[in-house]
Amino acid sequence: MNSSKIISIALIAMVVVAGVAIFVTGNDNSGDGVEDAVGNVVKLDGKPERIASTTVTATEYICQLGYRDALVGATLNNGVYDVDEEIIGIDMDLDYPETIKEDINSGKITNVGKATNWSVESVAATNPELVLLGQSSVESDSSKMEQFKSLGIKVFVISDGSEWEDIFYNYSSLGKLLSVEDKANKIINDIKSSEGKLRDSVKGFGDGLKVAHICYCYGTYYVYDSSVCIEAAMLFGATNAITSEVNFTAITPETIAEKNPDVIIFDDMTTHLDWEQVISDWKADPVMGSIDCIKNNSFYCLEEAPYRATNYNTAHYLEGEALVATLLFNKNLGVEVPNIITDEDWKSYLGWFEELVS
Repeated sequence: MNSSKIISIALIAMVVVAGVAIFVTGNDNSGDGVEDAVGNVVKLDGKPERIASTTVTATEYICQLGYRDALVGATLNNGVYDVDEEIIGIDMDLDYPETIKEDINSGKITNVGKATNWSVESVAATNPELVLLGQSSVESDSSKMEQFKSLGIKVFVISDGSEWEDIFYNYSSLGKLLSVEDKANKIINDIKSSEGKLRDSVKGFGDGLKVAHICYCYGTYYVYDSSVCIEAAMLFGATNAITSEVNFTAITPETIAEKNPDVIIFDDMTTHLDWEQVISDWKADPVMGSIDCIKNNSFYCLEEAPYRATNYNTAHYLEGEALVATLLFNKNLGVEVPNIITDEDWKSYLGWFEELVS
């Protein structure tokens, strides 16, 4: 039997003596495969030449690990690939797919759909040897993963977690799966070194600081009980000023005033608000205008690119974490930062971090 045609079946190990081909799925990480985020143990027959990715982050991991040319299918959402190839704090060339959108439009790479709306048929049509899936999509509905398996297509599920341990797991496991462990370890070690310097440089600045991350869109305020911005702020010693039992819940200006955060980070969920007009309205509003951080300009409104920077669960989050530190501690760091953090200028405020890690 040709080992490339062996179909994986959960909890069954098939051993073909003549070809000495082994493929195992389940929770047994025996060294003959790599365990993914949902417990599949996957073993490739060699370096894959055709990979399809159903998540933006998986696409970035694949490209950074040197498999950009193997990408035959990818999802496409507006703006998701619009980030720089170079990452402050990582001293190596990373082939981030800035040209993915261009290649999809030209037909070089097949657009298999949006990250939240793709089909097994569209992905399978790219004839992939390996398909990358996101953990949350599989945990909510594993049927697509099982359909790929029934077609004899190997699947690897990456973690959707936003903590560094989740990011390191993705680099490490994919590095092992794709036989590029040295490159994966170099990325991980660079991140650990630079992130450690970042934390040390702002140590003590966040003690006692109350921070809120609020989405303002369609005229309503929503609070994030747990967001990457809040997680970063808490890493720096700050506290979450507005907690909620539900992660994304509507709140009133009166609630914001009552909690009185020292710093607020606003986003508009990429609805492209006119932040200048919004800020003018806040200043004139009897409730919002009474909040100390609104009066003293200790609030920051993120346009799309900086907002996305704080949400990438890849190596790019190193810059997102540095941006959060800059917003919270710019006075301590001696950095002038405006209330509106624009797509064009946000990285210019990270010069202090670039000097720190250079």
